[in-house]
Amino acid sequence: MKKHLLLLILLITAAALLPAQDLKELLVEGSWGDKMITHRWGEWISFREDGVFEVHDSTVFDYTFTGQYELSGERLYMRPDIKNMSYDEGIMDYRGTLEYIHDDLRSNSIWTVTADAEDGAIYGACIESPNGLKFWNRKSFTPDDQFKTIDGISVRTSEKVIVPVYAETPVLTGPGEGYSTNTFNMGYDRDSLPEGRQVVIIGRAEEEGELPHNQEDYWYYVQVQIYFMEESGPDFGWIHGSCLDFDSMVKVEPLYW
Repeated sequence: MKKHLLLLILLITAAALLPAQDLKELLVEGSWGDKMITHRWGEWISFREDGVFEVHDSTVFDYTFTGQYELSGERLYMRPDIKNMSYDEGIMDYRGTLEYIHDDLRSNSIWTVTADAEDGAIYGACIESPNGLKFWNRKSFTPDDQFKTIDGISVRTSEKVIVPVYAETPVLTGPGEGYSTNTFNMGYDRDSLPEGRQVVIIGRAEEEGELPHNQEDYWYYVQVQIYFMEESGPDFGWIHGSCLDFDSMVKVEPLYW
């Protein structure tokens, strides 16, 4: 009887520990960065089995620091050792580097780990800080035909392909002409993308929508290819399918370390 009871306790304990073990494996697997597909810049976080994490940024300000982490359920306790940060002294000094790093990365904080985020149209797994800073696991690529919610709008994920736009193409904040138009700075302020500018298809709206002149097609949720340090504007938005040159599409794979 005692042996059976002990075995039952062990099985219950193992079942309770399994989700935490899965999340630990998720943390250690791959690197965590922004949700862009075709480039990698800004901070990256990697987690080791021994409870150490590393934050690295080599885009503009080259710095690296480590810290200790502990996982309890979906709560991720991160304690950075910012005083031992290494950085490029030719770019900026220690204090200047600190000002560039987000508060939630350079101070003790409790993050949340999510294996399948509701807004994960590109990557499913994310860690989120108390102030909403998110890092995405670049190896948790979201499969096609999944329904996700972006800014309250349902998106059906699709194969990720790079597609150029026809002519001057506006990028809207939602799937329809009732939404506002995004503004970009590409040498000057403009409310459309230039002909031939590439975008990455992330997914589409559930229903088709029309443009003037009865052009009926789906609205597509896209990542806009913005040239870093030269241009600025929203990275994501909606483009009507009639404006996209699908005959020239190229499949794209996510970048990860």
